[in-house]
Amino acid sequence: MAERQQTVAIIGGGLAGMTLALSLAKEGSILPSIYELREEGDNRGANIALAPNGLRVLDHVGIYDQIRTKGFNFEAVTTYNARGQNLGSFFNGSRKYYGYPALRIHRSLVHQGLLDKVKEQGIPIYSNMKLLTVEGETDNGVKLIFENGQTVEADFAIGADGIHSRVRPYIVDVELVYSGSIGVIGLAVPKNQLHESHKNISFPAFTFGKSGFVAMLPSSYDGSVVDFFSTFPFPSQSKEYWDDFMAHRDKQQKMLVERFGGDDWPKHISKVVREQAKDNLNGHPFFEVPELEYWHSPKGRVILLGDAAHAMSPLAGIGASLAFEDAHSLMYTMTHKDFKTRGLDLLSIWEAHRKERVKKVLTTARENGRKRRPESNGFKQMAKELIMWGQSLWNGPTGGMAWMYGYKVEDGFGLPVV
Repeated sequence: MAERQQTVAIIGGGLAGMTLALSLAKEGSILPSIYELREEGDNRGANIALAPNGLRVLDHVGIYDQIRTKGFNFEAVTTYNARGQNLGSFFNGSRKYYGYPALRIHRSLVHQGLLDKVKEQGIPIYSNMKLLTVEGETDNGVKLIFENGQTVEADFAIGADGIHSRVRPYIVDVELVYSGSIGVIGLAVPKNQLHESHKNISFPAFTFGKSGFVAMLPSSYDGSVVDFFSTFPFPSQSKEYWDDFMAHRDKQQKMLVERFGGDDWPKHISKVVREQAKDNLNGHPFFEVPELEYWHSPKGRVILLGDAAHAMSPLAGIGASLAFEDAHSLMYTMTHKDFKTRGLDLLSIWEAHRKERVKKVLTTARENGRKRRPESNGFKQMAKELIMWGQSLWNGPTGGMAWMYGYKVEDGFGLPVV
């Protein structure tokens, strides 16, 4: 008699959840199903950056060729000071070093590519399924209760349901932590409408000045459409304040103009923050999931990944790619030949590896955040720029980031060799 295939209920039909489902389906020994809170076709979001470590996973599940022509492919990011001087560049992606360029693309296009592949593979996906609670687990499985009254039983439940996870409290109940920073992004600016000073720089471009940091990144395949964004420190506020801030784009624009609208910034930056249509601005505070003691339940039947486990402010620029790594490495863990007999041991190995990597990325994100902070005087800013220029020379073309972008799940992460 053929051995029964194990079942996995994935809570969350976003990027991480669908990537895990496709990875498991491709391997073939586990039957995934997806339960998504929103209606089908609700592809909200903004442009995101996908690094080679994440694109490698999307190539594995079969959607990279579909999405790569729908966004801006690039390799080097060039850094400048507010006087237009080049501080160096580094490879955010590279066919030579990493096998893939980086990709700037709208999140909805990646989501749709994954959804199309999920349907093509016949993986069940259920919409309008809001999880009420994880009722409990046994040595053999887990029971999930949804708000519509449905009950789902599976061998495993995966919480891929984002920063506001409803699965996470079953494992560890924590409150989100304000990161101390906010971000404002301006979307879809035609490049030919930028001030002509943009012709003096290479895109994508990160510009650092005394009052902060501004990035300008193309988001269309041909590079003719550009986004700009800034992140900067901001004191903690009440929920009411944040709701008001996110709802009023005029307040977001005022913050940008105060920081970057003066003559001490290049005209392609000062002009766009002053004149960009407010309707295309999107600002929000950055909250994080504090470091969790566990990513899996005592019996190993409930597991977290992606933002449900480690949401962080987007200062390292690889949040989505980390979630893809989580999904792909969890697939290797759950399909290991010893998983049925040593599941908890293997999950502990997986979790320790992922925690170590996430912690290293978080350290890098916070270092990036310090570089982007305003300085109290020009001398401190000039010293910071000099350090950045020296680091660029010292680190070489990869910017010291090969450990991040060159990561390959298939290289192994401590699981017993089959």
